[in-house]
Amino acid sequence: MAKKSGVQVTVQGGGKDVLILSTGVVLKLRTVPAWKMNDVNNEIPHPEIPKVAVDGDRMVENPDDPDYQIAVKKYEQKMSDRLNDMMIVFGTSFLSKPESMEGPEDKDWLEALEWSGTKVGERKTDRYRAWVKYHAAPRVEDIKKIIQEVGRRSGVSEADVKTAADNFRGVDKRETDN
Repeated sequence: MAKKSGVQVTVQGGGKDVLILSTGVVLKLRTVPAWKMNDVNNEIPHPEIPKVAVDGDRMVENPDDPDYQIAVKKYEQKMSDRLNDMMIVFGTSFLSKPESMEGPEDKDWLEALEWSGTKVGERKTDRYRAWVKYHAAPRVEDIKKIIQEVGRRSGVSEADVKTAADNFRGVDKRETDN
């Protein structure tokens, strides 16, 4: 049992409301508000399909344009990254960690991350998101678990959850590309 704010939470083997990461960190799972997911869709504009002239002056869309294809890939990655961040911030909360591990409020993990060039931000939410992404959930499997479990709870379709998990680019992915 772990204690959080005077409440005892059983985490042996997890359960539908908690997620145990490879590091031993336990996160409480929540539902991401549907409006927040919609906000992400509205904040990142989809690239415009270029048009090409055919038969003189008639313009038709050309989705095969190489620059457009690159822009679509960048758009998809940006959307995936932003949705994944929303799933961490709105879909999880910290319950417990192994005693030997640094928590979101500790300084050493943050100092090393900023030293390496990753800007974190001053807000508590910035720190929590970075802590989960870079410290508590260091393996691709951890991030995929977060995406899958929070996505299911939030009403994201299985296909979209799979796409988000597949679009996550992690270090472990290189192992299968060799």
